[in-house]
Amino acid sequence: MTKHASQSSPRQSPRATIHDIARQAGVSIYTVSRTLNNVPGVNPGTRELVLDLCRQFNMRPRPVARRKHFALVIQKKDRANATGYTAMLAFQLLAEVSARKMALSLFTEEDCGTLQRMLFDGIFAVTWDEPTIAMLSDLKKTPIVVINRFSLASRFHVVGWDHETEGRTVAEYLLGLGHKRLAFVAEPPAHWKSTQSRLASYRAACAAARRPLAASRVELLESREQLALALARIVAGGADAIYAPGQGRLGPEVAQILQCSLKVRIPDDVSLVSGEHSGWSSLFTPPLTTVDAPLELLARRSVDHLLALIDKRPAAPAEILLGTPIIERKSVRDRRPAAGRRK
Repeated sequence: MTKHASQSSPRQSPRATIHDIARQAGVSIYTVSRTLNNVPGVNPGTRELVLDLCRQFNMRPRPVARRKHFALVIQKKDRANATGYTAMLAFQLLAEVSARKMALSLFTEEDCGTLQRMLFDGIFAVTWDEPTIAMLSDLKKTPIVVINRFSLASRFHVVGWDHETEGRTVAEYLLGLGHKRLAFVAEPPAHWKSTQSRLASYRAACAAARRPLAASRVELLESREQLALALARIVAGGADAIYAPGQGRLGPEVAQILQCSLKVRIPDDVSLVSGEHSGWSSLFTPPLTTVDAPLELLARRSVDHLLALIDKRPAAPAEILLGTPIIERKSVRDRRPAAGRRK
């Protein structure tokens, strides 16, 4: 039978102990311990009561008794690519947390509702699902770090790549090497803030150099099936350089279609800059010049920030922006007159 708290309130102290929670909930300290450590077998009603009391008084298992335990929420399984960005980031987060002798539990958007019936020291979120975001917003007492979704920066702490600076840096790099007709192609969904930020700064840098980014050389894909036709239009529009951002497989796919289907030579006919796809970008012919966004750094900074939140600093939502340097390989041609080339 579910037990209910008495009308008296717990001791008004930030140092509430497991004994205080047990006494107010009318259960044993063993039950409180099992609830705090997310051990199954506790009556659901009792678990909710104990969790409510623990959250009210910011009660957590003592660090000396167990290691910190985090949750990671990722996309639904039908949206995640086993070799893509989310999977690689999840691995890096697991490796970072494990190296610090802490624990990480994985939840998809389908099953993350169970988070409301469990107690974690903090939560990492790599999610775009609005019901999931709403559920996370309700977890007022749990520190949360959202990764690479800056549209949520007013509601959560966000750690991610500086997409605005990235777009400007790539445009200035290509323009500085003598390219005059830049192009931009982005994978779906095109409304992502990361895509829009990159495009806006890329376009602004082109305008500042008096090499405006023509609308005919901008392709924001609604589906991956549109990529071949989009690239054909870009090539027909006379582009001499293409920027295909993101850490997924878009860059390798662009290179494959350009060279094998459209018979375009990289970089003789068209230069290409893409997002770094670790383990693949350097293996192409030619090796791809990319924007580096090391996921191990993203994981490390995300863990650092979540630990800072647990220590109550900072309290207000914050954006942590990470730089994305260019890795120069062989897919970009220097098109400047010989006399003006770098030595």
